[in-house]
Amino acid sequence: MRSGPGRTFASVDELRNGQVVYVCDASKDGTWLGVVYARGNENGGVTSPIAKKQPYSGNCKQGWVHLGWVEIVAG
Repeated sequence: MRSGPGRTFASVDELRNGQVVYVCDASKDGTWLGVVYARGNENGGVTSPIAKKQPYSGNCKQGWVHLGWVEIVAG
């Protein structure tokens, strides 16, 4: 998990295999995904679409992960 969309950004956390994340953004080339992920049973208020892009202000963790580490299962 990185603080921005690329390997030059600081590492901010690690995800576990099988951990559920919510994709909220993507880099221009689509290779990095902006995600949020829960602490416990929270969903961070991101389970419903929004009309206009806005900064995330929920209580979940957030960061960027390379597309190669994500399996899209719904959407």
